Amino acid sequence: ERRRRRLLQNQLQELKGSIRVMCRVRPTAAGEGAAVVTIPTPTDVLVAQPGTREGRRSFAFDQAFGPGSGQEAVFEEVEPCVESVLDGFNVCIFAYGQTGSGKTFTMEGSSREEGLAGINPRALRRLFEMIAERKQLAAMGGRGGGESGGWEYAVSLSYLEIYNENLRDLLGDVPAARAGGAAAAPKKGKERASLDIRSTGEQVQVLGLSSLQADLYFADEVEEALRRGGGRRSVAATKCNASSSRSHPTLDAESLQALPSRRERRHAPLHLVDLAGSERVKKSDVSGQATGMLEAQAINKSLSALGNVMAKLQEKAKHVPFRDSKLTQLLADSLGGNSKTFMFVNINPSA
Repeated sequence: ERRRRRLLQNQLQELKGSIRVMCRVRPTAAGEGAAVVTIPTPTDVLVAQPGTREGRRSFAFDQAFGPGSGQEAVFEEVEPCVESVLDGFNVCIFAYGQTGSGKTFTMEGSSREEGLAGINPRALRRLFEMIAERKQLAAMGGRGGGESGGWEYAVSLSYLEIYNENLRDLLGDVPAARAGGAAAAPKKGKERASLDIRSTGEQVQVLGLSSLQADLYFADEVEEALRRGGGRRSVAATKCNASSSRSHPTLDAESLQALPSRRERRHAPLHLVDLAGSERVKKSDVSGQATGMLEAQAINKSLSALGNVMAKLQEKAKHVPFRDSKLTQLLADSLGGNSKTFMFVNINPSA
């Protein structure tokens, strides 16, 4: 019965499409102008455009979340795809939008209270819970397809950022011996070297990237390690955002499954990406800063490359330009082929 439900769930996700685009409008902040964005239906977004003939513009999405939508409701929409990672599907979930539009809150949330947790911590905990459930079912002799017959599960976590087309390890020196252990504190003053990407068939690897072996019983320690890693992200104050991300942070959970009795192995990555915000340098006021200009150019160039890749995938083009940027090269195994992609378009309500 459990296996049948999973098959039906995967079929439902396939009917919805391998690439789904959703919109989330954050609440209006103090000092902002009146909201010009409304959500009349669960899939439509209206943007008021005073002075134009129509007076507004309509956009259609697979799902639209208004300012009142909570973190749990957002995660419920992507949870089935998180679950399908253990069935061998590559999954990528990322947030896109202008700086200050709520991308980081959608992906990471806030640690102030449990209900504010974002997609990242919820997805990891759900992944750990599912593995524990499958192990328990196997121990009870359940015949649930992949859960039975001696399947072994492991999750390997890594955390990096793409800064000015360079890949930087955010976990630093991670002890490899202890399964489920947390990362060691990064050495202060140590230069973070750029890492290289290698594609081997359908799998993408980052050479020299630190990783954590994790499960449900060490979830708190893992989250603490990821919080420390998040503290190493490249951020800066701009006119648009007091803490603007200047890189694309990517949290990767690699699911490894093995059935020794049949010598079967399978792996599937879950990419959770908080994209740096697209920006106009005049509006963000970094045009007079050499570093800020380089960062903005790198961000916009990589986002443009991602847009081109998504368009080619939708068109089912023969050639998809994954190698146009480090971002698309890194996500190549989870944007096409046997993969499921969720894109959140985050919007400022006052546009």
